[in-house]
Amino acid sequence: MPRHILVVEDNASLRSLIVDVLSNEPDLLVDAAGTITEAKALLACSDACYDAILLDCGLPDGDGRDLCLQLRRRGLKSPILMLTGSVGEQDRIDSLGYGASDYLIKPIRIADLLVRLRAQLPALDGAAAAALSVAARRLGGART
Repeated sequence: MPRHILVVEDNASLRSLIVDVLSNEPDLLVDAAGTITEAKALLACSDACYDAILLDCGLPDGDGRDLCLQLRRRGLKSPILMLTGSVGEQDRIDSLGYGASDYLIKPIRIADLLVRLRAQLPALDGAAAAALSVAARRLGGART
C-alpha cells in the first residue's frame, strides 16, 4: 500500500528536488505545498491522509513549528520531520518540543532524508498491525 507524504517547503528548487526523489520511490505518493496556507488546504481535504509530513520551519506565512503543534493538538499521529536552516541546539529542542518526530538541517542530504523518513514510517505499520490484531480478536471473540 503506497504511503502518502506531504512536503511543505517554500524554496521551490528544494521542494521540487524532494518531490522528485520521493516520487521515484515506488511506494510513495507525494503532495507539495510552499506555504502553511497551502499545506492547511491539502490537510483539510477529506481524502488527504498523510503518512508523514516534511515541514520547513521558516515559511513565508508563518512558523512551521506552530503548524506542527496545531496538528499534534488535533491528534495527528503521523511523523513530522522538520526541515530547517538553523543549526542552533535550542531550535532543535523547540521543534521536538512542538511535536516534531525528527529534525533535519539544511542543506539536506537526500540519502539522509530518505533513511530518516523510512525510519519513521514503520511505526505506523506497527500501530496499524496492532489495531488490526485487536480488531481481529474482538471479531473472533464475538463469534463464539
